[in-house]
Amino acid sequence: MNKNKLKKFNYEKQEKAFAYLLIFPVMLIYTVFLFYPVLTRMLDAFTNFSVFNPNATFVGLDNFKELFFNTDFFAIIARTFIFVAIIVSIQYILGLTFALLLSLDLPYTSGLRNFAMVPWVLPVAATVLVFNWIFQPEYGLLNIFFEAIGQHQLVKYWFGDPDLALPAVSIIHIWRNVPFYGIVLYAGLKGIPSELYEAASIDGSSFFNTLFKIKLPLIKKQSIIVILLHIMFTYNNIDIILLSTGGGPIGVTNMLAVNTYNIVWSKLQFGVGTASAIMMFLMLIPIALISIYFSNKD
Repeated sequence: MNKNKLKKFNYEKQEKAFAYLLIFPVMLIYTVFLFYPVLTRMLDAFTNFSVFNPNATFVGLDNFKELFFNTDFFAIIARTFIFVAIIVSIQYILGLTFALLLSLDLPYTSGLRNFAMVPWVLPVAATVLVFNWIFQPEYGLLNIFFEAIGQHQLVKYWFGDPDLALPAVSIIHIWRNVPFYGIVLYAGLKGIPSELYEAASIDGSSFFNTLFKIKLPLIKKQSIIVILLHIMFTYNNIDIILLSTGGGPIGVTNMLAVNTYNIVWSKLQFGVGTASAIMMFLMLIPIALISIYFSNKD
């Protein structure tokens, strides 16, 4: 090894050591305040720890057995995955439509871009409060509209109706998240070279042919990112449901995250609640691995 290569090797080694030195305080903080508490709390899944039993004893897999022998738990899992699949699909389709509309550079689209993220940045509590007012049976905006057009049979409290509670919660999710999809996908569309559109136009490519052969393939990574993020957001979301329906009526909006929250904070069964949280985490891993696989596949 000549002197130049040795000098370069030593320099790179020093740079790497300096980088690790800079990262160390952050990793130390994460370990103390995040990783260590998470790992210690995961051990609760194998104990009978609760508020009423602070001196927990090891119970093995009993907490997991309690979940698996509860028939409602599998119904909640099925409901959660169906809900996530439908909501994320609708959000992506509407978000893509919004992004395509913005990419046309029509009049007033610049103003629409500026206000597009308002639903997404609003606090969830404020958003649910607004929709709660809209769905109120006596003075809600939606029900006033139904009264005005003579559709009295449609006047009801949506969050309290077993047939309408889940669609009402879905509307909040869609209204809140579609702008985020739209802006991210719009950024991806703006990064596509204009030469590709010109070549497609010369070849006589139709709108749908251009969409499926040029636009969608070239925004694949952005699409996978927003889809994966919102699968996790929707899967783990509790604030919208807790603030609107609380998981009711009669459990029609009870999802895995809400059920886990209720086990811990309503039933005060920390061991069973931790086991449920671990199950949620394990069920999310295959989704993440599939998404990573498709994002790296040409």
